[in-house]
Amino acid sequence: METSTFHTDLETQWLERLAREYQRRGYFVMILPTDDFLPDPLKGLAVGILATKGDELLLADARIREHLTLDGAADLTAISERIKQLPNASWDLVVVSPTKQQGEHNESSSC
Repeated sequence: METSTFHTDLETQWLERLAREYQRRGYFVMILPTDDFLPDPLKGLAVGILATKGDELLLADARIREHLTLDGAADLTAISERIKQLPNASWDLVVVSPTKQQGEHNESSSC
């Protein structure tokens, strides 16, 4: 299942913020990597951030609440299931609200 490649300005701002944080923590970071850079189980998915440090793989995305339901819960489940196929991989999801100030976020989740 392919996720939406559409990111709002707010989502993109959060991706950039997350990328800076991961870089500060020593990761090599790519925002919106293409299939050429994704491990096989993730090909065909729209991944917000791909970050690596040694053998550690960190994937992340930022979505406004409305985009969580674009493809239903199956979208998030598919991403989570594919990430579980990769050793040393984790996934961070930041849910942002367009009604809050840009510096605020509602919640985040990790797999």
